[in-house]
Amino acid sequence: FPVTILSSIKISGIYAQISALNYEQNKKDLCDRLAVIYRQAMAHPYSDEKGATMPKFVNLDMEEYKDTHLTLDVFKTVLDQPEFKSYPAGIVIQAYLPDAWDFQTELLEFAKKRVAEGGAPLKMRLVKGANLAMETVISSLKGWENPVYDTKVEVDANYLRILDRACKPENASVMRIGVASHNLFTISYAHLLSQKYKVEEYISFVHIVTGK
Repeated sequence: FPVTILSSIKISGIYAQISALNYEQNKKDLCDRLAVIYRQAMAHPYSDEKGATMPKFVNLDMEEYKDTHLTLDVFKTVLDQPEFKSYPAGIVIQAYLPDAWDFQTELLEFAKKRVAEGGAPLKMRLVKGANLAMETVISSLKGWENPVYDTKVEVDANYLRILDRACKPENASVMRIGVASHNLFTISYAHLLSQKYKVEEYISFVHIVTGK
């Protein structure tokens, strides 16, 4: 299996003025900036170990739950533009969110339509989540319902449930899978699952460089 070493971009890293009161302007500005990044990735391709030339891969990361819908919206809107029809891009799904199944459903529907119309497949990097403490604190301070699962057991179960659907041949062929986990059981399970569904060519194991 290929091991992908990548550094993801975040919407807050390319646009610092995100405001819940100005969604449409946020979306427009973010779409413009993300499009510039995708164009640069396409304009500066690289050659892999087999000599094949391909555009640089850009992965759109997830941050706070409040910006998840905006991130998904921007990702789909930009990639729906004709100039990016052949560009394979990636996005993250966080399994500690109960909404993650719905987000995966939305992405799969988009990817299937895109490929059916001659577009390139996309990629989903599946993580458990990295903002648990922050989501819990913010929800407590503001009196909101916590958007993440209460227990690790629930998170792990949701991760495996999403992974199982992602590995179905009809899904993996339109949305590649990046398995991001430090858990040996999870990695082994993903490996065996890809063999069961015969989708080994569509799955990779992601090592996230944090600088620590």
